[in-house]
Amino acid sequence: MGEVTTPDLSITKVVNVEFANPGDIVEYTVTLVNNGDGDAVNVVLTDQLPAGFTYDGTTDSVKAWELGNIVPGEEKITAYATKIGADTTAGVYDNLAIASADNHDDITATVPLEVRAIEVLGATLEETGTSGIDYLLYLLGIGVLTAGIWVSTRKEKQAKAK
Repeated sequence: MGEVTTPDLSITKVVNVEFANPGDIVEYTVTLVNNGDGDAVNVVLTDQLPAGFTYDGTTDSVKAWELGNIVPGEEKITAYATKIGADTTAGVYDNLAIASADNHDDITATVPLEVRAIEVLGATLEETGTSGIDYLLYLLGIGVLTAGIWVSTRKEKQAKAK
C-alpha cells in the first residue's frame, strides 16, 4: 500500500499602503504556499472586498481565481488592484481572502486598510472687503468735500462781484 500524502496550505495577505483616501487605487497581494507532502487539488482563491471597494476597472466586489493544483513546496502569488470609492467614509476596512481545495479545509486571511477622509488644511483668513459703513463714510466724505468746494467757489464769485 502507498504512503498517504496530504497538503498543508498557508495563506498570507498584504496591502501596499498603510492608509489611503477615497478615490485611491491600492494593491493587494495574496500568497498561498503548500507546506505539506501532497498536492492541494483544484485550489480556488476567492477575495471579498469591503463595502465601497471594487476591483480596478470593474464594478465587482468579489472575485475568484482558479489556481489549479499546488504541489508540495510551491508558492502561488495573486496580486490585484482595487479602487476605493470616492464616497467611502473614513474608517478601517478588512479585505477577506478565502482559499479552498478539494482535499483541504478552507483557510482565510484578512488585512485591514485605513481609509482617511481628505482634509484641506489652511489658515483662517480675516474677512476682507468693504462693508456698508465704509461706503456710507465714503459718501459722507465726498459730500463734505463737494460742499467745501461749492462754498469756496461761491465765496470767490461773491468777492469778484464786489
